[in-house]
Amino acid sequence: LKTMQEGCKDLDATQVERLNKLDAEGGEAEFVAAMKHLSANLPKLPKGKEEYADFPPWKYLKQHQIDAVHWMQKNYAIGLGGFLAFESGLGKRLTSLAFIQWARDGMRHQGHYLVMCPTEAIHLWVADLHRWCTSLRSIVLTGEDDVKNPANASAIKNASFDYIVVTYEFVEKCDALKKIPFKAVICDDWRAAPHLAAIAGSYAQNILKTHSTFFLGETKSIESKSPLQEMTTHELSAV
Repeated sequence: LKTMQEGCKDLDATQVERLNKLDAEGGEAEFVAAMKHLSANLPKLPKGKEEYADFPPWKYLKQHQIDAVHWMQKNYAIGLGGFLAFESGLGKRLTSLAFIQWARDGMRHQGHYLVMCPTEAIHLWVADLHRWCTSLRSIVLTGEDDVKNPANASAIKNASFDYIVVTYEFVEKCDALKKIPFKAVICDDWRAAPHLAAIAGSYAQNILKTHSTFFLGETKSIESKSPLQEMTTHELSAV
């Protein structure tokens, strides 16, 4: 209790006003909705770490990645997201791809997953896809030429893809994304102010509609000051 009281001393006026407006009915409604979502999806969750153990990408995962995929599964099942805070080199992309493949194969939720990343990270996602998760189908969108590409346009129209990789620089300009009801969004390398602005802007403009958003980053992303703390309560709620 003393720790909570000390923490409250750091709240600014805006946060205090938001907390004062919260009421029991609103909280109860959110809880009921989350439990309903969990009841519908819990039977579809893999029951043990041995699930699909002999198949890629599962056979390539280390123990910390297996634990992370299960954590993402449980959050996703109740409509939540979170921060996947791995240090550099511990396999955030492979873990995220394994989660997408589980959602496709384990829950039969095909398509409707989005990865947002900087332009310079596009090739890393494509490389990991071809190395670890060869059965996943991806679309890469970096500009209008990619959207107009006949193969991409057909895949988007027919939802014949598993996930889309889009750059922060292009996401707010891509009208094609507005037509896709994404089930989960994964934000890679999100700490730069322009990237954070692109995330918030995409949700504010209703370009992205999802119930689970996962942020990938190192531990310091949530331990030290970051641009995330500059987001307004409304933007945080949207994301």
